[in-house]
Amino acid sequence: MNDFERALLDNVKAIRASMAKSSGDMAGVLAEMTTMRRDLGQVTQAVVAQQADLVTLAERIGRIEARLETDR
Repeated sequence: MNDFERALLDNVKAIRASMAKSSGDMAGVLAEMTTMRRDLGQVTQAVVAQQADLVTLAERIGRIEARLETDR
């Protein structure tokens, strides 16, 4: 094996090692994204529930105001 072939082989090995590390890093990023998506779904559900509660409260306040106005 001559110097050129040895250098080429070393470069290919370095590229493979870099790709393997990148692949591992990507797997970690994908796992974090999955967790973030789950958390975002939970936050969205909580916001929707709070909005429904606010609508219910607004309706109750409207009924109370209507009763107070008729009592005058």
